[in-house]
Amino acid sequence: MLNNTSQAESSADTDSKRLLSEIEIADQKLGFKEIYGLAILGANNAVSFWMAFIVVYVNPGDTPYTSMEKDLDLTQTEYGLLSGVTYSLLSALFSIFSGALVDKFSRKWTLVIAAFLWSGLTFTQSFATNFITIIIPRIVMEIVLTANHASSLSLISDYFNSKYRARACSLYQFGLYVGIGFGSFSIIMTKLIGWRNAFRVCAGFGGFIAFLTIFISEPQRGKFNSEQDNQDFKDISVSMSRLEKLKKSLKIIFTNKICIFLCLSNMVRLFGTSAIGFWAVRFFKSKFPDYQNEYSIINGISLITINLISLYVGGTIGDHYDNKNPAVKSYIVAIGGLISFPFLLVAFVFSTNFWLSSSLFMLSFLFSESWFGNVLSMIQNVFPSQLVGSATAVFLVSGGISGACSNLLLGVLSDKYHTSKNPKAAGNLLIILVGISYIGSAPLFIISGYFYKKYIRSKSKAEKCPKVIEEEEENEE
Repeated sequence: MLNNTSQAESSADTDSKRLLSEIEIADQKLGFKEIYGLAILGANNAVSFWMAFIVVYVNPGDTPYTSMEKDLDLTQTEYGLLSGVTYSLLSALFSIFSGALVDKFSRKWTLVIAAFLWSGLTFTQSFATNFITIIIPRIVMEIVLTANHASSLSLISDYFNSKYRARACSLYQFGLYVGIGFGSFSIIMTKLIGWRNAFRVCAGFGGFIAFLTIFISEPQRGKFNSEQDNQDFKDISVSMSRLEKLKKSLKIIFTNKICIFLCLSNMVRLFGTSAIGFWAVRFFKSKFPDYQNEYSIINGISLITINLISLYVGGTIGDHYDNKNPAVKSYIVAIGGLISFPFLLVAFVFSTNFWLSSSLFMLSFLFSESWFGNVLSMIQNVFPSQLVGSATAVFLVSGGISGACSNLLLGVLSDKYHTSKNPKAAGNLLIILVGISYIGSAPLFIISGYFYKKYIRSKSKAEKCPKVIEEEEENEE
């Protein structure tokens, strides 16, 4: 009798703790630590993408002073290798290593060291004299940059609970567009101070943000993990070597249906997204050579403003409906890509007017760019904090491989069809890749959402105490 009473009290105590935990998570109050941390993580993301994309924009002139391509005598294939291929391929190859690194060591200090390193390597590139002397420091920089997403997204998963993660990831990802926007402004900067000094300005900003990163906090790992998350991770955290833990972690990740379909979706989507990121500026330069300054300003401002709206609205909708219908996050991603495709079709193929083409191109971002925050939050909500770095790395690897193939293919085809002097061919190549990407990825994202919805609902039911489940069933009746 006493034993039964003790078990009942223990069960009641466990249920109370679960209920209290749910209330605390639902009512998380954001403070300076979380807001400052997210701001600095976003700033690092912005600077890192500025460094990654600056090679796209430092070629506005026809003299060695205002054109990196002219100064270093680069072919279109070498440009493709220097820009998209090195970034995408190296991100793919080293992301898993970075993910495992931040899952084991301090995420904050990994990011601080990496930020100082990538800033120094960007500065080094400003002294290049040929293809070899710029691609070597750039390769090392791209390897170091893989620590950015792995560290930052793991930190975000412990700064914010599931109620805020889609918005937090969206605001973090907004840094990408700020970075590319600053890259776009580099067109004007290069005309004023030369491409080498543009690299040095970028490196200076990076060093400043790296210094500010020293003051972010390192939150407790697994702060918002559920009991089920901790139980899942417990099997790989005791009495195992590091290699065994890594193998076990990757097995968990690669056997997760949600992660598998998100990675497949990401591969297809980034095949076109990467092409736009690295080659759209060359299309506009080829088709509208007299509007480079206008494109620089419009593109820079639009990337920052329109993408902020797209990311935040998409993330807010995803967070709002995560409990009611978790699959909504995947619907946002799939539908956004499908809606944006006709805008890009007219901009790249049919329009002969700069203002119409550029306006439609920028407007397409309003629908297409709400996807990354929602997808990242799905990964964060599926895996415990201790595996988020590795899971994110696997996701980034899938996109990196696809992006590398896309940019290498465009580089070879651009040399073959002389797209720098043939804007029609440039537009046709871009829209073919984008069509394959945006239309092809939609059903894959929806399938991901189907499995995500099943997982979230089963996990939610398992985590709730019997009393809460009983009350919800009574309310439904």
